[in-house]
Amino acid sequence: MGGGNNSPIKDGGGNNAPIKDGEGNNPLIKDGGGNNPPIGDEGGDNNYPPPISDGGGEGGDSLSRVSPPQPPPSKMGGGNNGSSWRKTFLLYRDGRMGKILLLGFVSGLPWLFIASMVSLWLKEEGLSRTGIGLFGLIFSVYAVNFLWAPVIDGVRIPFFGKFGRRRGWILAMQGVIVCMLLAIAALPQAQGNLWILAALLFAVALASATQDVAIDALRIEMIGEGEPEKIGAGSAMATSGWWLGFGGGKALAFPLVDWFQDAGIARAWQAGYFSMTVIVVVSVVLLLVFVRESPTVKGFPPPTPPNGDGGGLIWFHRRWGGGLKR
Repeated sequence: MGGGNNSPIKDGGGNNAPIKDGEGNNPLIKDGGGNNPPIGDEGGDNNYPPPISDGGGEGGDSLSRVSPPQPPPSKMGGGNNGSSWRKTFLLYRDGRMGKILLLGFVSGLPWLFIASMVSLWLKEEGLSRTGIGLFGLIFSVYAVNFLWAPVIDGVRIPFFGKFGRRRGWILAMQGVIVCMLLAIAALPQAQGNLWILAALLFAVALASATQDVAIDALRIEMIGEGEPEKIGAGSAMATSGWWLGFGGGKALAFPLVDWFQDAGIARAWQAGYFSMTVIVVVSVVLLLVFVRESPTVKGFPPPTPPNGDGGGLIWFHRRWGGGLKR
């Protein structure tokens, strides 16, 4: 059928094979009056079925008028991928993302002191795993820091409050962490001063959990309500900064302690804690220089819900939670 003409039905001898009924006669299709009705296509031609062409002849172009369904354009490697990557890249070029990364670093660094370093130190001094595991109770303070979060949010800490309501708490808690690290570095050994060491580490954890409240508030306030597309980027930078503080701190502290031990320093772990205070101080200086608070959050006291609006919880959800219907 490559020429576009009808192909006749032939028998084995090459002749046209008539269609017969069971008695050998050609069956006729008749209408109600006994006449043979012409069988044709819609255009009035008597050819039945209508000629089907493959597009190469004049017999018909019925198939050429019907185009097969086209698959949707693939998005894998389409033109929109480049613009999407550019938009994502531009989100991270925002200077605030670097500040959020620094805040995450400040938040993750104390975990190095109360988890990784003390565990290996106590293991080297022969403390049992059960005894080391009891130091894990220190982390419970992170689960209850919401109890004093309203105080941190509403009270300007004395002396440090001039740096801002959020930064004041962060700087004060960093000062507590530095003092505790210096006290740990002054211990003659860990095995004979377990209670003192536990108390100092608990103070580090308490200060860290307290500053986390202010850090979370500060980094959230850096992203405006009209910038929802930057919330995900800010969260990614905060998480990356936290792991940079915790994991990067380990990459620095452990080789440093090994170097102290190879150098014959008897109190190598204490020297390691002392050395890491330098990193804490550097991060505080960077925070003072680069991280600023928005002028709208430096005021005191914090904004209160308007009278007759159903209470603070409902007002809070209406303001920040997309609206809460009573």
